[in-house]
Amino acid sequence: MLVDQYHIVTCAHVVDLQSGRTGPVASRREAPAALARVEFPFGLHRGAFHARTVLWLPVQDNGDGDIAVLRLEHPRRGIEAAPLAFPNGMRGHRFSAHGFPEGERIAREATGILRGASGEFGNWVQLDADGMTGWAIGPGFSGAPVYDHEAEAVIGIVALRDGHRSGHLLPNRYLSEHWPRLLACDGSLAEPTSTELRADSEPNRLEFGSSPPVLESERTPSHNLTAWSDYWNPAGAGSGFVGRVEDMAALEEDLTGSSAVVQVCSIGGFGGIGKTALATAFGENHSADFDGRVFFDFQSYSLNAQPISAVQALRRILPVVLNQDPKRIAMYSAEELLTLWHSATANRRILMIWDNVSSSDQIEPLILRGRGCATIYTTRQALLLEGGSKTIRLDVLKTEDAEALFLQVAGSDHDRSRVKELVLRDLCVPVLINSHAQGVVSGKWSLADIVSDLPPVSESRRKHAARLQASLFERLFASYRRLDPLQRVAFRIFGSYPGRALSIGTLAGVLKCAVEDAEELILQLVDAGLAQREDDRTTRTPRHLRTYFAHDLIRAFGANQALQECWIHGRARDDRALVWSGLREYYSHRLASYQSSDYDWFFLEAEAIREVALGEEDIATAEFANLAAARFFASGRANVSRELFGHAAKIFWNAEDDFNYAAALRATWESPHVGGEEYARRVGRRFMNVKSATLAATGFDPDIWIRGDIFLLKFKPDEAEDAFRTALEACELMDDAEGSIAARLGLADSETVEASRRLTYKFNDDFAGPLSLLFAAERLYRGALRSARIINDKAGEAAALAGLGNTAIYITTGGVLWPILERARGIEMSQSSGDLVEWPNLYHERALERPIGGNADTALDLKSAKRHFEDALKLFRARRDYVGIADIYIGIGNMAIAQNSPDLEEAEKAYSTALATFEELGDGFGVARSSLGLGDVEFLKAHHADSHLRRYIRHYAKAIRDFDELHLGEWSARVRRFLAATLRPLDG
Repeated sequence: MLVDQYHIVTCAHVVDLQSGRTGPVASRREAPAALARVEFPFGLHRGAFHARTVLWLPVQDNGDGDIAVLRLEHPRRGIEAAPLAFPNGMRGHRFSAHGFPEGERIAREATGILRGASGEFGNWVQLDADGMTGWAIGPGFSGAPVYDHEAEAVIGIVALRDGHRSGHLLPNRYLSEHWPRLLACDGSLAEPTSTELRADSEPNRLEFGSSPPVLESERTPSHNLTAWSDYWNPAGAGSGFVGRVEDMAALEEDLTGSSAVVQVCSIGGFGGIGKTALATAFGENHSADFDGRVFFDFQSYSLNAQPISAVQALRRILPVVLNQDPKRIAMYSAEELLTLWHSATANRRILMIWDNVSSSDQIEPLILRGRGCATIYTTRQALLLEGGSKTIRLDVLKTEDAEALFLQVAGSDHDRSRVKELVLRDLCVPVLINSHAQGVVSGKWSLADIVSDLPPVSESRRKHAARLQASLFERLFASYRRLDPLQRVAFRIFGSYPGRALSIGTLAGVLKCAVEDAEELILQLVDAGLAQREDDRTTRTPRHLRTYFAHDLIRAFGANQALQECWIHGRARDDRALVWSGLREYYSHRLASYQSSDYDWFFLEAEAIREVALGEEDIATAEFANLAAARFFASGRANVSRELFGHAAKIFWNAEDDFNYAAALRATWESPHVGGEEYARRVGRRFMNVKSATLAATGFDPDIWIRGDIFLLKFKPDEAEDAFRTALEACELMDDAEGSIAARLGLADSETVEASRRLTYKFNDDFAGPLSLLFAAERLYRGALRSARIINDKAGEAAALAGLGNTAIYITTGGVLWPILERARGIEMSQSSGDLVEWPNLYHERALERPIGGNADTALDLKSAKRHFEDALKLFRARRDYVGIADIYIGIGNMAIAQNSPDLEEAEKAYSTALATFEELGDGFGVARSSLGLGDVEFLKAHHADSHLRRYIRHYAKAIRDFDELHLGEWSARVRRFLAATLRPLDG
């Protein structure tokens, strides 16, 4: 189905068969590497054209999926793309489809009636062919566009037949869920815009149960998706604005004047100066000059939450401007969201006001510089944008404008001299004037009382120059001091809350009071000028979901008070800690009892829940993060889910809670769009090579893989062996060949770690024990290697080769320990370490006893280690497994040191390469091991200069610190012991 000038939507199994691959497509997890050949039998173009796969969703075991999107290398002109429709109902409609039945060289037409939904998940639509004559849906029709005669458009593609003259349709609505760009295709063949990005070189792959795939990285052509709806909800839009005639004129000239060339303007100044009021007043005054408007607050200056990103902003904006369900928008990736944004705004004159921006990254992807578009952003700092922007910097109001602002809010029936005195004492700052005017409006405080509470003008001017924020806070205290104790508590909760707007229900949950009582408290804050009702454009908002907000300066004042006061007598913690603890308890209760009717609540509180889940580093926060992550995952917010599971895993690791760490880490990997190498780093990497359902189907603990690797890291080889034997039993029960290979590799690693542990801690032990363990590891690695090559398991093959290389070094030299200690022995090594030099003699004695003969093809020595490392490196590079690549470089470094005449230059180069890679990956364990290697190099150079010995100590000390930070006490203890053994003969 050709949907635009470049793209074709078809079935994955069609592409698979065309490439020559046979067998069940359900087992295919990657798109064919070769370009697909495409022909257009009804067009003027003859011959085949090449196309690459840009989206790949293979057939699943339940028959679902089977989607491929191809991109032609060159656009096809003169061919009409399919007119598309997305009907909600199609039962009983007539359809027709053209295909190439078996044995036919020309296209044949199948016609019939569309029936109801089919398939396990109701994603298909049944196609019934006419009578017993004519062509039925059969082989050769897969991927063909299905034309609905009532809709007069193509409604999807043929997916499969069922053997009874019937078939099944994958409707456009289902296809667009996995490739949202389809929504922007209207059947035209317009040229791509000049701003199209270069397409990705690799296809996107999606497995079922995950969210929609990342689009190829090119901008959607300019087709409008739906009628536009403004995202325009600034607080008091256009109200509370007076004066600033010159500033408004500058905006109008730059953005709407006949000679306007500037499309982006920034409004700068400190918080509360009136930046937002000027921007929104412009938007209200000139709404007729634009086809649409967007106002969004990035909340960059909140003390309790992280600034909002461009992607997070789009998750809130797009449901409104596109009139789409927020649940659906929440499932899209960052690239898809940006694609939809630029599609929705194409060929429209859009006014964008981005409020409280602190970084150009927040708005650069969103800025539209098309004809008639305009962008205003408010900020407190200078930002550099690509393409430039005009800056307007605001100062405080003129005195007469400040008076006019007060009278606009509080009414004109006031003593003008007192009004002037108030605005002067308020420094002519709009946010202060508004707050105090609202207090007067409430009737609870008089203008004279408020004026008397404010510092005199002369003092305020002096303080204003010296310390601006303290001066502003001092004036807000005039309103705060008049609150009763419980109202002050509510205000401090309001200031400490991490979201933009606090709901009545959340305030009630933290205070453990009735919703009615919480509403009364928040209304008191409104009367005091410290809060405002958020206009959510609905009139039937349930009471517990009604939200209130305040200027970020007022919120910052509340947060500051929370840090200084405590609302529970006798408690040492500040209010903010108590508020977040209360929020965690309240959110935990709501999430644990979550029902589908709670979606509006969750959507409202989602960002605050995320902030609370990331806010602390204790076990209670980790448990809450797990709970919250599960809800985000169920709601389609895979990126947040992964982030929270990862935060929980980090806390559990630091607390040495291996059981919960493994569970959280596995949940992190099972979130959509997560690759094993990206998040596994070190622990549980083999888990990614195993069928996900294997352990669950057999009743075994699925975290057993991860805990096995944790035990290896912590030098607990016996526990690791038990874990991997359990995993092996499960995999063999389920005929999971890849899983069995991974388990055997884990057992081999366990033997190697146990041998290393004995060599490190039992220098006087009989060497027969460690050597036997290494021979056992060799057998396991070789068995895993044979099995991996039989089933083409490249990950298992690479790991087995790396294991053989490392084992070869240990078997032939006793590990890198032996040459290092031999060097130390030449400087008068202590007896406790010197015993290890007997290893080479023992190795030669035992070599004849090995189960594998000593011929050149099978013997493990340094030559074979090099060969294994080279082969493993090729495989790791092909898989882009950078952790594996860096591990190999450590092995190469060890091999260079282990030679009779150590090649220190080669070793240093290899360790340095590994160190740089691990640092880029953020793999602390790899960094520490690379540092050890560099330390070994410096130790072997120590007889040349004392500086090498100092570098040796420095590298080892860094490794010890890194291991301690990772809570790997066994590793740091091992390094300390070795450091002491080598330095002792040197007398300090």
